[in-house]
Amino acid sequence: LRPLTQHRAKPSLPFYNGTLLSHIIHGLEQAGIKRCIVNLHYKGWSVRRSLRLDPEIKGPVEYSYEPTILGTAGALGPLKKNLRNAPFLLVNGDVLTDVCYKDLIHRHESASSAISTVVLHPPSTDMGFPPVGSSADNFLSKFPYGPLRDGGYDWQGTFTGVHLISPKLLDYIDDNSFQCINSSIYAKALDDGHTITTLRHDGYWNDAGTPERY
Repeated sequence: LRPLTQHRAKPSLPFYNGTLLSHIIHGLEQAGIKRCIVNLHYKGWSVRRSLRLDPEIKGPVEYSYEPTILGTAGALGPLKKNLRNAPFLLVNGDVLTDVCYKDLIHRHESASSAISTVVLHPPSTDMGFPPVGSSADNFLSKFPYGPLRDGGYDWQGTFTGVHLISPKLLDYIDDNSFQCINSSIYAKALDDGHTITTLRHDGYWNDAGTPERY
């Protein structure tokens, strides 16, 4: 998002009466989420300041500072002790969506064997994201990485950057190394026979990662 992010981190960019990140946190709080941990790296002070100044955020916000970029899964490494007790939501800091988090929680609870539930949006190939496939019973069935690379599917979608994750997935994550949740962690879990369930979201979703989409 340069040059917009020359002096502030992407999640702290203005969005309506708040920021990209505060919009995400508002949605989580409305779904009953009581605890939020924000991962910081580039210009983390701007994220802290923007949230501190937002009067609409009701609950406390905790922070995890990442001195070296660890990737979409590696960021969870330092937090494993804090995330062992129950399933947790993982949301990218530049995702704008009206997905119902309560529906996501219900889907994950209804598939108790799944190691994760991922939210998919109708394919957005114009954003450069490869589509993934879901079976008719809403399990990940075609995936660019691992054993499902050539799998069949009932419908396809784009990963939204919104996941509900079971603590057992943390067993695949190292404490302090770069790891991608898709190509590394999910691929390994699928190789070991775990399942990932899907939630189709046909409402609004935007990965606000370019000036045009922002």
